[in-house]
Amino acid sequence: MLGAILGDIVGSPYEFDHNNYKHKDFPLLSEKSHFTDDTVMTVAVARGLIAGKGIPERTFEETKSEMRIWGETYPHAGYGGMFRRWLHTRDVKYLLLGF
Repeated sequence: MLGAILGDIVGSPYEFDHNNYKHKDFPLLSEKSHFTDDTVMTVAVARGLIAGKGIPERTFEETKSEMRIWGETYPHAGYGGMFRRWLHTRDVKYLLLGF
């Protein structure tokens, strides 16, 4: 998990780099480094898995709940359109689908 988070932060300055930077000579951290939606949801899913205690239905519900909590806490982390709509909807039909 720490590796995923560190990778997210290290890669964040290059995520939307249109020059397709492929060199290996870059600083691990820079002023442009930051966590993204990937880190936020990694933490949310980990918390959901722990809270679910191996019970599939409970794990699913706990993970959805954690994703909403963390997504609402960090609303500008860079979520895609469909996820952002799910995060902010209160439409029961949409919620039943999960995502």
